[in-house]
Amino acid sequence: WDGGGGGKTTLLNEFNNALEKKRADYHVVINIEVSNSETLLNVVDIQQMIADRLGVPLKDNDSEILRAKVLLRAFKETKFVLLLDDVRNEFSLEDVGIPTPGRENHCRLIIASRSEDVCIKMGAHQCLIEMQCLEKEAAWEMFCSNLTRRAKREIDENNAIREHAMAIFRSCGGLPLALNVVGRAVAGSKDPREWRRAAKAMKAYPSRIPGVDDMFAKLKYSYDRLDGALQKCFLYCTLFP
Repeated sequence: WDGGGGGKTTLLNEFNNALEKKRADYHVVINIEVSNSETLLNVVDIQQMIADRLGVPLKDNDSEILRAKVLLRAFKETKFVLLLDDVRNEFSLEDVGIPTPGRENHCRLIIASRSEDVCIKMGAHQCLIEMQCLEKEAAWEMFCSNLTRRAKREIDENNAIREHAMAIFRSCGGLPLALNVVGRAVAGSKDPREWRRAAKAMKAYPSRIPGVDDMFAKLKYSYDRLDGALQKCFLYCTLFP
């Protein structure tokens, strides 16, 4: 779990791709984004996506309970890994038709959420991992991976450009989402004036940086989940960048 933008989705996709290559260990790997910036999947949606991956037909007019029983029967004969991304609210695995994973059935469930509480309530308290922001060296490497060769060369050769680039980089705070979004936005900057304008915009008017509005929309959910007192503390801190 993390507050948002820390790379959970990327990590789950890496898990999915790696596990798909080791199909001898599991019969099926199922990767589901439970929610995104626009919609929240309901139980029926999740059941249908699982059924599609298992190759199990579900009847549209069946109740959620009947559909869950069908999936539970299918899962009993299947060694699976289920990846649930962006889980915003806890729900009962049994209600969906997902058996409790464990050593006895050799199945695994990985949940990614912006809420530690959601992970705990879904039974992940014994194996809970908090995603951390990147260390400076790794963060700089990610930021630079979005830049053109010319931009990287000019950062190395021009102290003024490097100073502006470092200011922009520091404003990302080691957050992978910010490093990629902002890095792509300044990827083609050609001279000190462009870098200076970008650094100024990032400090005073970040919404003018292409892609930042969408990034803020994704992070706003994490802010909205804070209680009122913490929201006020957060807003107070923003007065002293």
